[in-house]
Amino acid sequence: MLHVFHGKNTFLSRRSATEAFETAQTERTQKGSPYESRVLDASTMPANDIVAEIQTPSLFSQNKVVLLKRPIQNQEKERVYECLLEELTGKDRDTIDLIVWEDSKLSANLRIVKALKAKNAITEAPELNKRTFITWAQKEIDTADLSFSRPSIYLLAQRVNFNPERLTRELSKISLMDKREITEEDIETICPDTLEHTIWELIDSINDNNIPQAERKLDSILRRGNDPIYVLMMLARNLRIILLTKLMLESGASISEIARKIKAPPFTIAALQHKARATPIDRLVRMYEKLSNIDYAGKTGQLDIGLALDILLSVI
Repeated sequence: MLHVFHGKNTFLSRRSATEAFETAQTERTQKGSPYESRVLDASTMPANDIVAEIQTPSLFSQNKVVLLKRPIQNQEKERVYECLLEELTGKDRDTIDLIVWEDSKLSANLRIVKALKAKNAITEAPELNKRTFITWAQKEIDTADLSFSRPSIYLLAQRVNFNPERLTRELSKISLMDKREITEEDIETICPDTLEHTIWELIDSINDNNIPQAERKLDSILRRGNDPIYVLMMLARNLRIILLTKLMLESGASISEIARKIKAPPFTIAALQHKARATPIDRLVRMYEKLSNIDYAGKTGQLDIGLALDILLSVI
C-alpha cells in the first residue's frame, strides 16, 4: 500500500500522514504478522538508501511499515519518485505499507501525482480561510464530543488566530474540563489572548473611532514587550486595505473583485465597505502619511515608535 499526503496546510497533512502510519501499524499487529516500522527523513537521506529501504526486505521481517518524509526536498527526488511510481504501478505487494508526507503542495503536473490520483492514493490537506476554518473547527469540536455555541467557536478561532494546530491544542485542554457545553466565558478563561487577536482588536477600535479603547489595547500590547514596529506594520496594512477598498468602491468594483484585489475572503468585505464609506479619503491618507513618518523617524532613531503610536492615537 502506498499513499501520499501533501498540501499547503502542513499541520493537517502531517497529522493525516501520522494517523495513516499508526493505523497501518495497528492493522499489522491485529493480523499477527511481525513487521518492521521505520520513519525516514527523505530530505537528507541518500536516494539509493531510500530505494533500498523501500525495495529490500528486512533481515528480521518480510513486512514493513514506512513513513517517508519530504522526498520532494531530496537532491535526487526524481530517483526517489521513480521508485514510488514503480511501487504504485507495479505488482501489488502486501509486505509494505508506505506512507509519504510532503510538507508542501505537490504540482498537479508531476507524473507521480497524476498516477496517484488515478489510484486514489493521494490526499491534499485543504488550505483554510476564515470561513472554511470555522467549518473545519466545528468538525474537530464534534470529534472531541464537545458542544460550542456559534459565538464560542468564533472566539476560539480568533484566540488561536485561525491556526489549526493551535486550535487542536486548545481543544485538548478544553476536553480536560468537567463539562461538555463550552461558553464564551470558558474560552476567555482557558485560552490565552494572542498578540494577533489583540492587534486586530486595536485595529477594530481605531476603525470604530473608539480611541480610549484603542489606547488601552496599545498599552496592553506594548507592556507585554511586543515589537512596536510590528504594531505599526499592522496598522499601516489595515489603513491601506480600507483605502484600497474605498477607491475600488468608487470605481464600481464588485465585492468579489475587491476581495480578490486585497486578498481577503468575500465575507469580510462588508465591514470594510462600511468603514471605507464612513471615512473621508483625506483622513485615510493623512493617517497613512503619519504612520509613514513614524516609521521613518523610528528607523532613523529620531523618536521612540511606541511613544509615537500612543500620541498618534490621540490625534486620529
